[in-house]
Amino acid sequence: MMKAVLSNANHPEYGVATIPLPVPRNQYDHCVALLEALEIGDASEADCRLDSLDSAWPVLNQLVCTKVNLDELDYLAKRLDSFDVGESSQFQVMAEKLNLTSMKELINLTFCCQQATVITDFSDLEQIGRDHYMNLHGGCASMEELERLDARKTALDLILNDTSGQITPYGVVYDNGTMLEQVYDGRHFPDFYYKNSMASVLLSLNNQMNKQETLYFPCAESEITRTLCRLGATQPEKFTATLIATDDDISPAVRSVFEGEYPLTEHLKTLNALSKCLQLFDAQTLDKFHTVFDTIWPDTPEEILWIAENIYDFTVI
Repeated sequence: MMKAVLSNANHPEYGVATIPLPVPRNQYDHCVALLEALEIGDASEADCRLDSLDSAWPVLNQLVCTKVNLDELDYLAKRLDSFDVGESSQFQVMAEKLNLTSMKELINLTFCCQQATVITDFSDLEQIGRDHYMNLHGGCASMEELERLDARKTALDLILNDTSGQITPYGVVYDNGTMLEQVYDGRHFPDFYYKNSMASVLLSLNNQMNKQETLYFPCAESEITRTLCRLGATQPEKFTATLIATDDDISPAVRSVFEGEYPLTEHLKTLNALSKCLQLFDAQTLDKFHTVFDTIWPDTPEEILWIAENIYDFTVI
């Protein structure tokens, strides 16, 4: 969806790294390695110079020649990738109207831009009125409400009487009182389910519940390390890990082993590796895995992973 060209501002002679955004899961470790070779790519600091950005969002071009963080770029790209056409317009016009220039502000905008009304075509007053009504009501309205709504009158009232409208290169915007809330604090990413995951784990720094992030398995191993680094959780005893959700393919019996006497803080990579295995299994292999599990009844997370990695050595009759 996007391509970012990143370099080391202090050592341009090192060359550049071209990073696809959102970063594909199977390329994340490679992208991190590319940046490390340039002596950039810190887990939390913005130390990558954005030389160019190829994207469908021209408003993001203001980030070019500034310093950015890989994971912030990746998170923003994931948020934008989930937008429909209307949300994309809302994001661009509000970023332009508010003159947002930082990654933190742009990420926070993705959580509230849906409140704004954007007009790019004045010929369809009915649609403008319906869209505006929906925006004012959190994007939700019953069929009965929409049938009772005089959409044309709503649109004309907005265009003729609301003086807050502002012209931007991406359309006329009415912010409807949109407030830029600090959902993202500039370090710990808010929960966001971008793609289907086998398991999600909430990581929290001990005695600091405002410092937490969620990992979605399977993920790249370096993503686990970088998330813990942002939290300041370099040792297992410094944080807690809670298994908050699992796919139906992970049975309650399997889940109980990771939630039992073995601290999940010490078995994050094991659960991640298990998730990678199970996600690749077809229905027959998955059924076989659970049959072998119920027969052997492993005691430790490592034994469960061993079964998954060697499942084709078993025969179930």
